[in-house]
Order: sequence, then structure tokens, then C-alpha cells
Amino acid sequence: MNIKYIALLVVGLGIAITVSGCGSPPSQIPSEPLATPALHSPIPDDFQRYSVPKHGFEIGYPADWKIVAEHWVSPTVDSPIQLMANFENESATQSFAVEISDSGYNEFAKAYLRDKVSNEDIEVNGYPVMLVKDSYNQLYYIFTNPNDTDVRVVFVAPAETTDPALIDQVLATFKFVG
Repeated sequence: MNIKYIALLVVGLGIAITVSGCGSPPSQIPSEPLATPALHSPIPDDFQRYSVPKHGFEIGYPADWKIVAEHWVSPTVDSPIQLMANFENESATQSFAVEISDSGYNEFAKAYLRDKVSNEDIEVNGYPVMLVKDSYNQLYYIFTNPNDTDVRVVFVAPAETTDPALIDQVLATFKFVG
């Protein structure tokens, strides 16, 4: 075989692989590593407590913030969320939400992991946490209840508008109780 034909074959094969995507990782948006909470920000003494005894957790939030919406919903196939509580500061420039999912992992994954850009496993207050960033630039801190692995508490924060020190302070108050 002529060297010219071999070179042409190699180049053609390279183009075919590039175009078809073979040999490359699945198409995901590349991202820098997620910001793992340092949990070094001191927790103010005047934080209020938000607790949900039915699902055995509590979390703190700033005294000057308010709960702007709290509602129980019936889980569906597309949304396994049972409770959603939205918190915001007085000027509504910063916010976060706490959501509870108590369905199986497959339903949970459909709702929370479908728009995932990146994720990493971290630890917060001794709990293993999956930190997920989605294509809308939301950060999801997913805590799984050690006493009931179908119960997941999800802390949701808009990455661009919520102060990282505040996220650290709020996450440092999270705990499972009961």
C-alpha cells in the first residue's frame, strides 16, 4: 500500500472520530471545580431556626431574612419534592430554598440531576453531601438522611447572587435531629 493512501486513511479516520464524538467524553459543559463550603464563617447568635420534625432536620437562617413561601406539595413523577421553603433577605437580592424529597433515588435523580453541569462529593458538618451545579447556575447541596436514605434535604442557592460566606454560615447550622 502506498504511504500516501495510508496517510489519507489516517486523516479520514481522525475526522470521522472527531465528528462522531467517538473517543471523547460525553458532552458536558466543562466547569471549574465547585466551591466547597469552608464553613469557617462564624455563625451569628441571632440566626433563626427552621425545622421540619417530620423529616428530622433543622437549619438556621439570618434573623433579618424571612420565609417568603412554604408549601407542601404532592410528589409527582417529574417532581419528587414534598416541601419547599423559600427564604430571602429584606431587599430580595439574596435568596435560598430548602426542599425535601422523600421518594426513591430514581425519582430524585430525574428531578435534580437532569440539568447537572458538575458535581462533587463533599462533607458538611460530618454529613456526606452531593454538591451539584446545574445549567442555570444553581448550587444544590444534597443531604441524605442517615436514618432514612429515601429522605433528601436539598439546600438550593443561586450561585451568582448569594454571598458564599452566608451559604457557609447557613450550611454550618444544618443538622439531622431525632
